[in-house]
Amino acid sequence: MQSLSVAEIMRQTAGILILLTLLSPALLIVTHTSSNASQNMFNVTFQEQGLPSGTQWSVTLNGTTKTSTGSQITFQVNGPAYLQYSVAKAGNYIPTPSSGTLFINSSQLINVSFAPPFIKLIITGFSVISLSNGSAVPELQPGSNYELLVDVKNEGNVQTLIFVEETVTMAGKVYANVTPVESLGAGSQTQVGFEFTPPQSGVYTLDVLVKAGSNISVSQSFPLYVGVSPKLQLFNVTFQEQGLPSGTQWSVTLNGTTKTSTGSQITFQVKGGKYEYSVGQVTGFQAETPSGVIFVNGTTSVRVEFLPLVFLPTPSVKLYYANGSPILNFQVQVNSSFTIKVTVNNQGNYSGKGYLLVLVEPLNLTRQFNYTLPVNGSATFQVSITPPQAGSYTVTVSTYSVTPQGVQLEKESSITFTAVKPTQVSPPTKTNTTSTTTPSNTSKHTNQSSPPAPPTTGGGLNTTLIVGIVVVVVIVFAVVLILRRR
Repeated sequence: MQSLSVAEIMRQTAGILILLTLLSPALLIVTHTSSNASQNMFNVTFQEQGLPSGTQWSVTLNGTTKTSTGSQITFQVNGPAYLQYSVAKAGNYIPTPSSGTLFINSSQLINVSFAPPFIKLIITGFSVISLSNGSAVPELQPGSNYELLVDVKNEGNVQTLIFVEETVTMAGKVYANVTPVESLGAGSQTQVGFEFTPPQSGVYTLDVLVKAGSNISVSQSFPLYVGVSPKLQLFNVTFQEQGLPSGTQWSVTLNGTTKTSTGSQITFQVKGGKYEYSVGQVTGFQAETPSGVIFVNGTTSVRVEFLPLVFLPTPSVKLYYANGSPILNFQVQVNSSFTIKVTVNNQGNYSGKGYLLVLVEPLNLTRQFNYTLPVNGSATFQVSITPPQAGSYTVTVSTYSVTPQGVQLEKESSITFTAVKPTQVSPPTKTNTTSTTTPSNTSKHTNQSSPPAPPTTGGGLNTTLIVGIVVVVVIVFAVVLILRRR
């Protein structure tokens, strides 16, 4: 092999330095990009309500699926970005919302309500449209063409097929009878109508019966004024109560007038028009719709559903190291201190007071904390613990509510963790290094500990950076070969 001259070596070295100088900006860009990639990470948390304690549920976000038996599922994602999500059914329980799109530019909390499948139909409105000009009219004319439109909403969580039976009568005679069929999704609203040409003047009645299956239906009647002004007509507005114990007094205020009853109905007589109403408070219950607006142009019925007031403090338990990081494997070391953190969420529809009881066995450690929680409110409590010996430990948390009838157990949950002895670390090995000085024949012996292993970096280099370095090495090697051949 022919040796290289000094000039050739200098020429090759200069070429390599020039090449590295040209490639260094690209490497800096790659490095900068990889270091910034983790700076825009956001937490997207899905909060579940309605499932029995311990029920497994799952969420898919941007193609990644996570499951949990707790009340929360959290993803870490890069933003800003538009991401799609979907929530799967949990057994017989259906989520609302079940899917959607999120714009991620900060950490977000998405509430998901689970409930068994149900259908809830409501007739939300009625209108008459003139086919000659497309406008809504309060009064019809004989011989003119109109479209009668009924608004129907499904407040349930499953899609259903609805049959809308519409009948127009006057003085006992039927002038029209149709039954359109529509598909109505969960939480959706639709307009169902048909064309009608009144043959003569008078006050007709449109009876609407909406059915979904054999046991779900809702009905309402509307007057049709043909050649007759509706302005002086009085109409019955009836509020129908559901959910109260028999004999309970309740009240409704309509257009400034308040009426009370211990029966299931309260009826007002008013002229046609737009009215506001409010439902009075009943001890121990809450109206699902405490106030609203109704449009009266005929006999009107409004359903008032009362729900019992429930204070439901629900606990969740997590373990944390002393530095605040979570303990994910439920394993700790003997004689090391850590924290039991309990969060109590009020999942009911009423605020209340109560207390939390934390029990750690077999230590027989008990702690009690008082709380006052509003609707959707939460409180967090901490218990420090140092397990004295190896073994299995159980943390049981119980929430209680304080009621006029006494203290009542609401929810109970428990977790188990294991305490293990610290891992025995072997002492570093020692090597003998001998150095000899010539020509004095004196030897120097040094006892030296083996050097510690270099620290590993979390996550390693970014893949893009590694590929860039490999490319640079290959190019340098190729340049050296070319220069050597010259």
